[in-house]
Amino acid sequence: MRSDDESSATYLPCPRGDIELVARLLSGGTPGPTHVLLASRVLEDIGGLRGLARSGRTRLLERGTLTAEQADVVLAALSLSKRLEAAVHARRKAPKLASPQAIAAWAIPRLGYLDREEVWALMLDTHCALLGARRVAQGGICSVALDLPTLFREVASEGGRIFVLVHNHPSGDARPSAEDIAFTKRVARAAAIIDVPLADHVVVAGKEWACVPFETERTVRRIAASAGSDAIATANH
Repeated sequence: MRSDDESSATYLPCPRGDIELVARLLSGGTPGPTHVLLASRVLEDIGGLRGLARSGRTRLLERGTLTAEQADVVLAALSLSKRLEAAVHARRKAPKLASPQAIAAWAIPRLGYLDREEVWALMLDTHCALLGARRVAQGGICSVALDLPTLFREVASEGGRIFVLVHNHPSGDARPSAEDIAFTKRVARAAAIIDVPLADHVVVAGKEWACVPFETERTVRRIAASAGSDAIATANH
């Protein structure tokens, strides 16, 4: 006579963890024996998790095992899983902006030849990999309007540990203006308070670029401690 464990192993062709996860989806909370049995049958009929991942709504419903609501919950979970996988893959391929040169290389083809001035925030992880880029202001050829709450909302939306600013000078002269320097210092002080430091600010104009000078000694040390050799370092700071 077979033990209960042997019987279960024979009856459940899918890994027990897979069955329990699907049962939790089907139950909408804590699964009972009925949900576990239902999950087992679904996975067995459809070919396990791989078969489930390839299935559409019609296939999930055609055997009459699941209700329409249960099928929709399973499909929503699968869709979320695929989106998460895509996001992780995209992050692994994200460019590293670990130097002013790398930042300029990102910014020049996007901003260098615009006829209007734009400011972008680039959010980075502790290894200086790009997590996201957001345009935070745009304006006429001479100036832009940018408020700090808007800037920091955009930075927080990507979960960055550090960020850099880039903007263009449509005049063709990449040298930072007095206004650029004053604004950058104000951003750096505010960013230090919320512990998401500003690491650099690069101005581009055509194929030329320059860094906006500002006091970042403590910021650079913090980044260096987190990112090791990938830390942003610039002679202008």
